[in-house]
Amino acid sequence: MGLDVSVVANGLNEDHFEVVLNTKLSAKQDEKVAFLIELAFSTIVQINKDILTSNQTESVLLVDVPQNAFPFLRAIIYNLMRDGGLPPFNLAPINFEALYQQNKKNVH
Repeated sequence: MGLDVSVVANGLNEDHFEVVLNTKLSAKQDEKVAFLIELAFSTIVQINKDILTSNQTESVLLVDVPQNAFPFLRAIIYNLMRDGGLPPFNLAPINFEALYQQNKKNVH
């Protein structure tokens, strides 16, 4: 099984943002793809920039929002697999803070 997760935040206007959890879950059997699930789970949030600094806003968008959206994404994948006749698969929790810090190091 292979799991790929990324988080992308896009500004929609001055105080509204779209946060997208891009997820790709796949499995191979004898070098053939047994199944592939690609899911982009989007959340729209409003952030008052008068209250948060730009660093805090970035952390909220790339850590806090994905952390709160993840249980919904996990339920969708679980139901897709179960309803598709595959063994139900429950994604392990993801440490979005660690993912954020790792991506921040790779950029700088």
